[in-house]
Amino acid sequence: MMKPEFLPIILSALLAMKAAGGNTVAASYEEARSALKQTNLSPAETGRAFALMKQAAEAGHLPAMKGLAYLYESGIGTKKSRTIALEWYRRAADQDDPVSQFNLAHLLVSHPQQPGETPESVNSRMTEGVEWYRRAADHGLTRACSAYGVILMRGDYQTLPDPAKAARYLIKAADDNDLEAMNALGLMYQSGNGVPYDLGAAETYLRNAAMAGHVKARANLGDLLDPNAQDRKRRIEAIAWLTLAEKAQDPVARRVLSVKGQAVSPDDMKAGRTMAAELERQAQTGKKP
Repeated sequence: MMKPEFLPIILSALLAMKAAGGNTVAASYEEARSALKQTNLSPAETGRAFALMKQAAEAGHLPAMKGLAYLYESGIGTKKSRTIALEWYRRAADQDDPVSQFNLAHLLVSHPQQPGETPESVNSRMTEGVEWYRRAADHGLTRACSAYGVILMRGDYQTLPDPAKAARYLIKAADDNDLEAMNALGLMYQSGNGVPYDLGAAETYLRNAAMAGHVKARANLGDLLDPNAQDRKRRIEAIAWLTLAEKAQDPVARRVLSVKGQAVSPDDMKAGRTMAAELERQAQTGKKP
């Protein structure tokens, strides 16, 4: 029988071994992460970084699990595999990691029907993706709040529309400067869908997103301001935002300018084009109009 006085020594040794193993795993991850930040890596160097990341992930290191999933998703250091990427994102997501939950959700819903998938399995995949978006959003992850809020607003992926619930997530994301959420909220306030009808709030959200370069918000703001408005200042600004959005190939801007542009005077159109250049300059320098 082992003498009691030896137990603390043995336990200390075991803990030291465990700590050393943990340090080794973390070191493997950090070495891989540091290498992958470099540019112009050789195939051999990329392969070694992948092997180190995989080693750490298989040892249960959460950041490495996320990293390995991304490498499989992107085909960095290994053959691209959506299936294996899903597996590693799911392992990390099961540990309640919100970033992994978001990435898993995105991968589940963003791919078209795969070979061998039935419509039923596609619907099941979409439903699972929405649930992971919800979990990540409930952790307060900004990107997830925005994505889940938009899904609830539109009723995407077999989800019943719930505008009031959508607004709660979108407001959180917009407060964190998420441009997609700002654009969505602008449309919701413009129509009174899930939030009180408030054109002032709609314009504010759309303008903030438009100034930050969000193309759809630029088109939607131009449509809201109306190139046929009675107030010339609003007409000019509407033409300016629509011009910028049309330049970025936005279909809403193209349609609005095609339909309403016929009634715009040449002087107003010229002023709007001039203002568009100024707005773009202000957007690039971070100045407000």
